[in-house]
Amino acid sequence: DICLIQLDGSFPYNDVIRPVCLPNDQILTESYTSLTSTASGWEISRVASGDTLNMANSRVMSSNICGVLFKNFTVKKSHLCTASVPSGVCFNDVGGPLTLRRGVYNYLLGVLIFTTPNTKVSGVYTSVPFYMDWIKKTTNSTICSI
Repeated sequence: DICLIQLDGSFPYNDVIRPVCLPNDQILTESYTSLTSTASGWEISRVASGDTLNMANSRVMSSNICGVLFKNFTVKKSHLCTASVPSGVCFNDVGGPLTLRRGVYNYLLGVLIFTTPNTKVSGVYTSVPFYMDWIKKTTNSTICSI
């Protein structure tokens, strides 16, 4: 549920396109349960028109609670689950980021892989911190810094 893409160039940054940090050692040692994170997507809460980037605050929930809520989905250590109130991500937001703000930086915690019609139970994400050893090995630790 995760891949890396090497680009031959750069993108101009604007209000929608901007960099996000990969988790550093400090972020990797944190427990994410109950942390407030931000989900981004084009159709968050099903009220957006799809041409405006929207954001929703989400709280990371424990794997046990996630397993109860997503009964037909096997929750693994490589997953993070979130609950969003009052709104959450929608099906068309799959592939969107879950970020954690620390100071002036946003860190990528997850990539949305699954959601439900119930927007209070926001979604299941591939955990980027879970794959950081693989990311560092694959990129020879040539991860850009901001």
